[in-house]
Amino acid sequence: MPKGGALEGFIYKYTSIKILKREKEVMKRIICILAMMMCLVDQTAFSAEKASTSGAEPGKWTMDLDAAKKVAAEKKIPILLNFTGSDWCGWCIMMGEKVFSEKEWQDYATKNLILVMIDFPQNKELVPENLRTRNSQLKESFAVEGFPTYILLDDDGTTMLGKLAAEENAAPKSFIRQIEGVCEMRKVVIDRLTKEMPQEMGRKLLAKVGEMRETESHLQKATMEYEKLCKKLEDAISADRSEINTILEDWKLSKLAPDMIKAYKEKKVRMEELSKEIEAFIASRPEESEENMARFVKLHRQISELKQEMFDVLSGK
Repeated sequence: MPKGGALEGFIYKYTSIKILKREKEVMKRIICILAMMMCLVDQTAFSAEKASTSGAEPGKWTMDLDAAKKVAAEKKIPILLNFTGSDWCGWCIMMGEKVFSEKEWQDYATKNLILVMIDFPQNKELVPENLRTRNSQLKESFAVEGFPTYILLDDDGTTMLGKLAAEENAAPKSFIRQIEGVCEMRKVVIDRLTKEMPQEMGRKLLAKVGEMRETESHLQKATMEYEKLCKKLEDAISADRSEINTILEDWKLSKLAPDMIKAYKEKKVRMEELSKEIEAFIASRPEESEENMARFVKLHRQISELKQEMFDVLSGK
């Protein structure tokens, strides 16, 4: 799925003045909220069971990864990690409706999988406080870049078998087929195959699987380092851009008459007030109603108009 969107571009395209980093993060969240409102996603329609916070059993969603690993080792079945934004991610909700709530999936999972939900909801209360940091660490260690992401671990709880994503035409049968394809790399499957093969062929298979696992481990570590470096560079670029914008803003203001400077600063204060208001509105997790949609659109329009007015003042218009 693409990052950002037309809404973000509309908000920022008119002005080159300083934009606070906090405001940019707010705008990203605004885009997500607006998309959900426009699509009228009914979060209550997700009928898959709520994840338990302790204990684990096959086919039941849990947040308790330690318990899940223990049961997986006992039952000799793999673990499916579900990295999700359960109360805001449209694709995650769609997978819940079209796959995880279906009997075909539930029957399959009960026999074949330990299910672990690694949730990043807007409503923080949905995840116990002691699991939030752990979830972030897991997201980083598995190099998860978007939601939903599904990761299959072997029954040892550490060997990553593969990574899956949501499908546009998701259904239990097709998702189960993907899982079974990934599970062909399980140790128990490879061990069984090597016993059925001629000795030399089995030896080659085991050697290649070992090489692949080692390469996968190197790739995972390299990906983590790469993402850390990218984050560091992005932060540095953002800081530099902010300073550049401040310099340009100060220079343009120095060329204006006092009354124009006053008008600009008043507009800027008002824009920051509106930014805080829309942030608080989003944090309140508003219901999907025409009234709330109208309020959001009005706030967004006011911010956009103020940015245009500020640009016009700096341009001497």
